[in-house]
Amino acid sequence: MCSFTIGRGLGTSMAAAMVLFVGSMASAAPLIPGGTLSPIPGASLPAGAVQEWSKTSTFDFFGQGFVNTPNGPLPILIPMDGTVTQRVYRLTDNTILFSYSVSNASSSGDVDGITVNDWDSYTTDLTSFNGVAPITSQSVSSATRSNSGGPIELNWSTGLNFGASSRALYIRTNATAYSTSSRGLSADSRITVAGEGGSQALYGFAYPVEDSTPPVVSIASPNALGATCNPATITGTAFDPNGFDSYELEFQPTSGGSWTSIGTFSTQVSSTGTLATWNTASVAQGWYFLRLTAFNTSGLSSIVTTVVFVDKQFDTVDLRAPQTGNILGGTVCFDGTVSDGVGTSSFANYTINYAPLPAGSPFVAVDSGNVTYTTPIVNDGLGGWNTGSLADGSYRLRVRGTDVCGNTRTVTRDVTVDNTRPIALISSPTACSRIAPGLITINGVVNDANISGWVLQYTGGPTNTWVSIASGTTNMNGTLAQWNTSGLPNCAYTLRLIASDRSAVNCGGTTNQTEVTMGLNLGCAADFDLNGVAGTNDIFEFLNAWFAGCP
Repeated sequence: MCSFTIGRGLGTSMAAAMVLFVGSMASAAPLIPGGTLSPIPGASLPAGAVQEWSKTSTFDFFGQGFVNTPNGPLPILIPMDGTVTQRVYRLTDNTILFSYSVSNASSSGDVDGITVNDWDSYTTDLTSFNGVAPITSQSVSSATRSNSGGPIELNWSTGLNFGASSRALYIRTNATAYSTSSRGLSADSRITVAGEGGSQALYGFAYPVEDSTPPVVSIASPNALGATCNPATITGTAFDPNGFDSYELEFQPTSGGSWTSIGTFSTQVSSTGTLATWNTASVAQGWYFLRLTAFNTSGLSSIVTTVVFVDKQFDTVDLRAPQTGNILGGTVCFDGTVSDGVGTSSFANYTINYAPLPAGSPFVAVDSGNVTYTTPIVNDGLGGWNTGSLADGSYRLRVRGTDVCGNTRTVTRDVTVDNTRPIALISSPTACSRIAPGLITINGVVNDANISGWVLQYTGGPTNTWVSIASGTTNMNGTLAQWNTSGLPNCAYTLRLIASDRSAVNCGGTTNQTEVTMGLNLGCAADFDLNGVAGTNDIFEFLNAWFAGCP
C-alpha cells in the first residue's frame, strides 16, 4: 500500500482546520481530524489560477527488493530516481494553491508516495485544505487524517509504476502568502519521496505563511534632497520574508503631475543593494518625488517616498570682477558667485585659470598651488592672481564650475596685464639751474601704453604745498607747460612730474605711477643780494662769496 502524508503538527490552535480533497469547487469534501475520506474524488486546477513560483528537485536513492533463490529470498538494492515539481498558484480569491507533481523514472521500482513536511510553524492562518486526487487514471482509495494538526495519509491502490509514470496533487489553502526563504535543513520546507522501502528528503520548497505585515522598503540613495545624476543608481531594500511579490519605482515632479514608472521588478532586495537604474536623459532638471512601492503575496504593500534633485547642468558662474577689457596689475582679485542649484550636495568644485592671448592656451591655474576650490561662493571673493612675474600683454581668464554629475559652466574674461610704470621725465630746465623770473618753458616726456594722466607741480618759495602747473591725459614729448613765475619771489623751487596709467593694481587699490622731481632757483644770476636787481652791492656780495671759498 502506498502512502502520501501532508502536513505535520499544525497545533491545537488549528483544531478547526479543514482538509478538502476536491475535483472541483462543487465536489469539495472535508477531511476532519481523525477521519477518513474514501474514495478521494478526482480534480483539476481551478479556473483562473495564476502560477507565481515553481521548483523542481531530482531524487536518487535506493530501495530494497528481493529475488528468489534456491536458498530463499535474497535482498537486493533497487535504484529509485525521478523528479518532484512544486508550483505555487494564486487563485481568483487571492488564496494560495500548491501543486505537487511526482515523476518516477525508475526502471525497477515503484514510488510509494511523498510526504510534505515543515508547514506546522508557518500555517496559523491555514484553516482548510483542498486536496485533489491524481489527475491520471490511477486512483486513490482513501485519505486519513490522524488528528487535529496531524499528518494526512493518502492510500493509493497502485503506486507510481516504474518506467516513467507520474502523479499530481493539489493542496488548496486559505493562506494568502507564501515564502521561499530557506530555514535550514533541520526545519526546511521538505518533501520526502518514498519507494520500495527507501526514501530521500528534498529541500527548499515554498510553504504557506501567516503574513499580516507589509513588505520592508527603504531608499538608501540618492540621498534625500540630494543631487541625482544620469544614469541614477537607486539603492535600498524591498523584501518580505513571508512572501514577496514585486516592487515598483516611480517618479513625479514636486510641482505636480502624474507618476511615471521607472520599472517593476519581481526579485526582492533584502539587503541594501541596487533597486533600479533611472535614465534621466529625457527628464528636465528639477525636484522630483521618488516613490518605491513593494507588494507581498498577501496583497499587502509598503510605500516610501523621498525627494531628489535631477541635476542636468551647473547653474551659476557670475564673475563680477574682473570684467572684459580691464587693465590689471599686481594682485588681481576675483569676485562673484559660483554655485549649483542644490547648494553643497551637488557642488563639486571650481577653478580659475589664465592663458596668454591670442593663442588662448594653455590654461594655467592662477595660483601657484594649482588649487581646486571645493566650496561654493555667493557674492564674495573667489580667489587671487599674482601677475607680478607675467609679461605685460593680453590674457584670457577662465572660471569654471563643476558639479558632482560632471556638468560644467564656464565664464571667460579677456584682460590686459600691465605691471610697467609710465615714463616721466623733465628735460628742461636743468636741475639746480637759476632761471630768471617770467614765463618758463618746461619740456619733458610722459609715455605709457595705457596712460591715464599726468600732472606737473611746484613747491617752494612762499608755499610748502604742491601747486599744479599743468596736467593732461595723453602721452607727451616736448613742451609740458609754460610756467609763469612773475610775482613769485626769487627763491629755490622744486618741480614734480607724476604720470599714472590705467592698470588696476593690487585689486584696484592703486595704479602704476612714476614720480620725478627737480630743483631750480628763480631769479637773476647777478642778483647776489636777492633784491631783484643787479647793482653795485651785488659785486661786494660776490667778492665776499669768492673770498670765503668752499670747504
